[in-house]
Amino acid sequence: MISFKKRVVAPVCMIGLLAALASGCRITYLDEIETEPDETTTAAAVETVINFAYSDDKYTEYFKMCEKEFENTHENLDIVLDRLDTSALLTEITGNNRDQSTLYDVYMTDSSNLRMAYLQGVAHANTSEDFTAVNYCDTALNAASVNGTLCGYPLSYDTTFLAYNTAYASGADNFATFEKLKAFSDSFEVSEELGTQLVQHIFTSDVANIFYNYAYFGAYISLGGECGDDPGSVSICNSDTISSAVSFLSILDYFGMDTSADDEKCLSDFVSGFTAATIVSTDDLATLMDSELACDFCAFPDYDASTRTAPLSITRVIAVNSYSPDLAMAEQFAHFCTFDKAQTLYEKTYELSCRNNMVSDPRLENIYESYAKSAIKTKLVYGEQAYPLIEIAIHNISKGGSSVSELSAVDTKLEGKLK
Repeated sequence: MISFKKRVVAPVCMIGLLAALASGCRITYLDEIETEPDETTTAAAVETVINFAYSDDKYTEYFKMCEKEFENTHENLDIVLDRLDTSALLTEITGNNRDQSTLYDVYMTDSSNLRMAYLQGVAHANTSEDFTAVNYCDTALNAASVNGTLCGYPLSYDTTFLAYNTAYASGADNFATFEKLKAFSDSFEVSEELGTQLVQHIFTSDVANIFYNYAYFGAYISLGGECGDDPGSVSICNSDTISSAVSFLSILDYFGMDTSADDEKCLSDFVSGFTAATIVSTDDLATLMDSELACDFCAFPDYDASTRTAPLSITRVIAVNSYSPDLAMAEQFAHFCTFDKAQTLYEKTYELSCRNNMVSDPRLENIYESYAKSAIKTKLVYGEQAYPLIEIAIHNISKGGSSVSELSAVDTKLEGKLK
């Protein structure tokens, strides 16, 4: 609260003035006399408070920076950061609107929660002209949309992509498709002279974890359509996913992949130089960038020119609470965190911005291509139940299970349950 004192000139009464003149005394005028402020003439500045909720501690430094810079350019504004437990965040936001406790004006959440937030009236429409295909890929905009309305501000994403050792191969074109990766494998020479004597595998991938194995079928799985919010668009077993299963098994066989190798094993072998190329996730970036390994990245490879893949992606968005008493300011802060400061997000968090062309390292920009082709996490109610079922089905297929039986069983279990 800003307070100030009013300085006034004290008037000298006429009687005093005449008396002074009559006596020949010098008149002294008091220029400044402190008085108590007059309530009728004092304009007290009203402070605006924007409460911001988030749950992931890795963003704390970034949001503190945003808080400080935004407050410095807006008078009488206080941004209050509050880190909540992930499981309780949305409940806190909707519940606090009703019981009049702390009302969160702005909050960060996964896009998979956005439909529920929108239906409960706590996700206000994003009408900024900056959030278009000029600055964001369709994946980011679809993740932040519900029922055709953009109601979130895309912040960052997680997905999987291919990392390759540049000492063994140069040029991402070698890894654009698995057909090209096979051709690279056929011409690969293991020799001490070429420095490739350590290589034990050309390609590895975790095929048991949903975040890594989803891509092999993801281009043709539908869990709510492009925006993940359509209950009428759910399909796991179809002719395209059956075809993908054939290609998937071919990859496993060709590269002699160990189906028991998890993501940590694949990453460790790659960093040690034992593997030419492997599938990694954005969570692995810190390890890869801090290592001494010479590597580059590219999008998750398609099978060939006609059969696509689509890795799973998780998009974090910032949403504005429709109940906020300061909607305009809340919208400005959401815009500031996601658009204006996008270029500094990676250096503070090791997380990649949903806004395109926001990284100085071209290797990181290649990862954006994998995000752009990815399948967003569903927003459907009970949609979380689908992923363990799909994970198990793909794992069973890798072990020799019938693709038709495994995938159709998932459809059967999900039928009528996703809302």
